[in-house]
Formats: sequence, C-alpha cells, structure tokens
Amino acid sequence: MAANSEQSPSLACDPLACSFSPVWREHPCYAALMITLKHCYPTRCTTLKLPPGLGDYLRGGIALAHHALERKWVFELDFSGHPIGKFLDPAANPVASPEAIDEFFDERASQIYSWMDRLEDGQVGRACTNLLPHESRITAPVRKAMQDQMRLNPAILSTAQDTKSRIAGAQQMAVLHVRVPDADFRSLQTTQPALCLAIESRVLPIWDRRVAVLSNNPGLRAALCERYGFHLIEAESVHLGACDVSDQAVRDTLVDFALICSASHVFSHSAYGWKSGFSYWAAAIHGIAFESLRAEHTEVTPVWKQGLKEALWSLEPR
Repeated sequence: MAANSEQSPSLACDPLACSFSPVWREHPCYAALMITLKHCYPTRCTTLKLPPGLGDYLRGGIALAHHALERKWVFELDFSGHPIGKFLDPAANPVASPEAIDEFFDERASQIYSWMDRLEDGQVGRACTNLLPHESRITAPVRKAMQDQMRLNPAILSTAQDTKSRIAGAQQMAVLHVRVPDADFRSLQTTQPALCLAIESRVLPIWDRRVAVLSNNPGLRAALCERYGFHLIEAESVHLGACDVSDQAVRDTLVDFALICSASHVFSHSAYGWKSGFSYWAAAIHGIAFESLRAEHTEVTPVWKQGLKEALWSLEPR
C-alpha cells in the first residue's frame, strides 16, 4: 500500500511526463489537460446562407482531424445538432439548443488555424469549416479517425449491401455519381454528350452493368438507367445542408453515401467546374479509386415522351 501511495502524487502531478503512454492517457489528470476539437455540423449558419453539404463538411473534417492527431488532441465529428445524427451508430439525439459554433468558411477557412492556436489545455473547441486539406494529409490514421466518427447504423448499411448485391452479386461494384446544380434537383435535366461517351468508353467496358447510378436529380438517374440497362435505385437524394428535408430524404442520401463507401471504383461527373465533394471525399476517406468524367462543357437536351421510361436523348449540341 505504501508503494502505491507514493506513486499516486506522481500520477496526479505529472501526467504530461509520459503523455504518449496508453496508461497515462487513461488517467483523469491527463484527460483534464486534453484539448478536444469538435467539428460540428450545424443546421443554420451565420456566415453562409446554407450550411455546407456533406462533402464540404467532410473535407473540413479531414483537415481538422489531421491537425488534431498531429497535436494528440481528442477529435470528434459532432452530428448532435443535425438530422444525420439519427442514422448513426450509436445514434446522436439532436440537441434542442446546441452551444455556439465558430464558423470558418471559404475565404475565412484558413483563419481556423489561428483560432486553434488559441485553444487552451482542457478546452473544448467547437467549429465548422470547409477548409480544403492537402491530399498528403489524407493519411491512414486520418481516414480511420473519420471512419470511426461516422459509422452509419445497421439499417442503412443493410440497405446499401442489399442494393449492392442486386447490382453486382458477389462481384465488385462501381459507382457512377452525377451531380447537377442544386437549382436543378427536379428539372428535366440537360446533360452532356461527353458524359454518355465517357460511360460508353470508360465505364461499360470494365464494369458492364455492375454500376450503382447515383444523382441528386431523379429524372437524370432514371434516364441513364433506362439508356444503359443499369439497376434503378429509387431514392430522394438531397443536399444535406438543407435541413428542412424529410428523414426519408436524409436516409436515402446516406444510403447513397454507404454505396460509395462500399464501391471499388467511383466515377463522378459534376455540372460544376470542380469535383463533387459528396463522392470525392467519401472515396478519399475510404481509400477508393476516384475518376472524374468531367469534360468540356457541351450541353444537350433530352427529349421526353410519355415520361421517363421513353426518354429519347438528342446528342446534338444546343
């Protein structure tokens, strides 16, 4: 007993002396000195009209995870104030009045570094950012930290696995993700002949019909499946920054996310001049090959007759 009592003051007084030891990390005195960095997903922002989509949120999370791990801080993805939390394992029950969150978006994103420098021992920093990480920072420990912090519940994973089995059986599967502008979620979407040519030259020869087609425009998704004989996934995929959507829409979008994470190759086509963050960062976190089908901008207009099932496509540029 005397030996133990002599050791106790040392444990209580000098937790940082052996801060890399797992035993010391379990000690309450060490835990009290740890900085906790929470990357929160808000439903409202003061500096943005709309909170970031899931892709922008995840890229910011990667940047913060790297910073936290490098400094041996506690890192958390905090979905407690967002509808996504209901579909995680374990579930995060929404907080009615969440604490204030510091925002660092777009041109202010890099200012989060000086903000983090001001965090003190034992403090909990709560922030949200779309800070773009350098690809060299997407290391195995960072990927594991992100995966561990965003575990989808068994029902979501089961739905994704069942869909994958219908598409590819026991074989590997590719994902084709086509991102349209937010304003065109419900439009009879125009597309590019280059997209069709890319599918025919770069996707079909390798993957045949073992392709999950995802898009935030259900009409475009259905037309592509009709044209190429892909399995049609009935889903209502939405921008997860828009939190005034149904739980079913959030669930469907997370099933899409789970399908990307279970794929062996991700092909992405974005109507914007950049990669779709939703598919790119999901692939990056899970170490999945990503290929952009984006080509020069040439729009075509699909000719719709008798609904989606008889969609005829014109490949003449407008």
